[in-house]
Amino acid sequence: NPIVVVLLVATFGWALTAIYVAAAFVVSVGAGWLLHTLGFERYVRGTASSRGGCGSSVTDTALQGKYNGLWQEAWSDFVKVSPYLFIGIAIGSVIYGFMPMGLLEQYAGPENALAIPVAAVIGVPLYIRASAVIPLAGALMVKGVGAGTVLALIIGSAGASFTELVLLRSLFTFKLLAAFVAVIFSMAMIAGYATFLFF
Repeated sequence: NPIVVVLLVATFGWALTAIYVAAAFVVSVGAGWLLHTLGFERYVRGTASSRGGCGSSVTDTALQGKYNGLWQEAWSDFVKVSPYLFIGIAIGSVIYGFMPMGLLEQYAGPENALAIPVAAVIGVPLYIRASAVIPLAGALMVKGVGAGTVLALIIGSAGASFTELVLLRSLFTFKLLAAFVAVIFSMAMIAGYATFLFF
């Protein structure tokens, strides 16, 4: 995410940003290859119909037919998902508003390697944009939270959220959704521990 990279450079400098970019690239490519090799395409939910591609011989009428009813279908999908979306936003807001910062600061210092997986776990249910979590993470780091813990929190919260998982559930089966969460956790752990060791 270019916004995350720019904010990371501005907030934490080039070294931490390089660890983030390297972890994102290695985990994304590695996980994509692994999931493809294992045939996880079969866990993507099918579309309503399989239509042919648009060649040069396709007329405007055919294009209109292809997209006819698209807005109604999108609205119908939104109505089905919206209760879960609002529940996820409410839960994320409560967690975000009442997260015990003092407790996190006390147990997530730079010497505590076990704080990294905890931060990754805490990050996923937070419904927070990357542009908001980085200033929050910067404040935590100033107060003494370890850089690896901060990076794991950034990746966990920017990579996935409860509401995003609810929306992805309409596209993915549970196995692919679990694989997606595992990839986010893996990236958070790799970047967090790389930062813990080298930053």
